[in-house]
Amino acid sequence: MNPRSAQALTAALAALLVILVGATLFVILSRPGPGPTPSPTPAPTLPSFVLPTPTTVAVVSPSASVPESPSVAPITPVPLPTASPSPASTGLASFFSSPTPSAPTPSPSPTPTPTATPTPTPTLPSTPSPPSPTPTIVPTAPERTLQILGVGIDDRMVFGSVPRSVTFNTDGPSTVTATISNASGQVRVCLWMEPLREQAICKSTRSGSVEQVTTDGGSATWTVSMIANGSSPTTSLAINFNANQPSATLDSFRYVGSSNPPYNGFDTQMDALADGQISMQAAFDDGTDGSYDWRLQITPQSGGAAFDQSGGPDSSVDQAFDVSKDGIRVTFSNPDPVSNPGAAVILTATITWP
Repeated sequence: MNPRSAQALTAALAALLVILVGATLFVILSRPGPGPTPSPTPAPTLPSFVLPTPTTVAVVSPSASVPESPSVAPITPVPLPTASPSPASTGLASFFSSPTPSAPTPSPSPTPTPTATPTPTPTLPSTPSPPSPTPTIVPTAPERTLQILGVGIDDRMVFGSVPRSVTFNTDGPSTVTATISNASGQVRVCLWMEPLREQAICKSTRSGSVEQVTTDGGSATWTVSMIANGSSPTTSLAINFNANQPSATLDSFRYVGSSNPPYNGFDTQMDALADGQISMQAAFDDGTDGSYDWRLQITPQSGGAAFDQSGGPDSSVDQAFDVSKDGIRVTFSNPDPVSNPGAAVILTATITWP
């Protein structure tokens, strides 16, 4: 082979190598990229090609039998170009050689353990102290009832007002009750045993009672008072108590005349448990020792003989009348329309009955 043929062969081999490298790169670049997979797939390893190194063609010296050619310059061997990898192939190789990092799997959060809420310890309500037992009352005297009917009550807001009061006696153990009824307005009623005025039991009512008891075996004195607040009502009062010889004093009752009956003396009822005598002592107080006309009526409930006595003018009255066992009504009043114009006349009376 002559030098020209060797040179042509070398060039042809170099061109073939370039074509093979280009075809390989084309095939690699035209392949579709790997789709998403649940786990990363390692990139395929590109086949490595061993590129032939440039071949130096030596010029064979002519043998002695071959005539020497005229002076020919020796051929310098030309090294074949080495294909350097393109950026695309380098990036692709890096893509396949480096595994795609998978998304980090979040570690499950620990399930919180619920904290048990402590059950509150119920607070037991305090046990109320039992009320003081009511003392057992075993009366030794008969039960009595005194009623005052349709009496007018002063308004405490008016200057010169006075409470109506009834003072009476009990004998032995007794339950004492004062009851307001048929009141045209609120009446403040109070009940106490003398002299313990500070221990009075009071109530403002149109229909209601106050009550106290005594276990003393002897005699006791009691008072019931009545007054109004903001009005001048009329009311009835009933007092129940135990007594052998009952006596009641009516104090600070108005005595204005027949023109105003609720404020003109008193109208009472009581029960006589035996035949006997009913008596009444009365006195007037106008601040000047004045004297006044009067009328006393004592009527048995059974309709028997009645006592109806008028008198005056007197500054005091003392009358008595025999009665049988029965209910008795006692009325004391001024028959004149006006007792003393411009003056307040106050009546106090004590009644005893069998």
